[in-house]
Amino acid sequence: MMNTALATEDARDAQSPVALRLHVRLLAAAGQAEPCLPHEGWVDQSRLIKLTPSFAQGELHIAIQAQGYEALQRLAGREARLISANGLLDEALGFDLAGSALLVLRDDVYVQHALTNFQIVIA
Repeated sequence: MMNTALATEDARDAQSPVALRLHVRLLAAAGQAEPCLPHEGWVDQSRLIKLTPSFAQGELHIAIQAQGYEALQRLAGREARLISANGLLDEALGFDLAGSALLVLRDDVYVQHALTNFQIVIA
């Protein structure tokens, strides 16, 4: 009976119209003046998603993956926006049913700087 109650609560939370905000902030490593995107990826402050960058022909691809059951329940099949704190980025993205999303941006210093402090807002 407890599992049924938990599953019902999970389903209700997943359908909730309240926006979920995932905050991401990178700090500069020791000896660096500015933060840089870690090639191995990084997680948001709540640890619900992992972001992994890759670079190809002037483009920056950011693969976003839900981390764990809770994140999958909250993100799968949902639309979202990546909004940088400096206002440069306001990009739409969507999570598939496996909790994955891909964002393709131009690869330049301004975009990389914008990705050091942003939110992903899930509608």
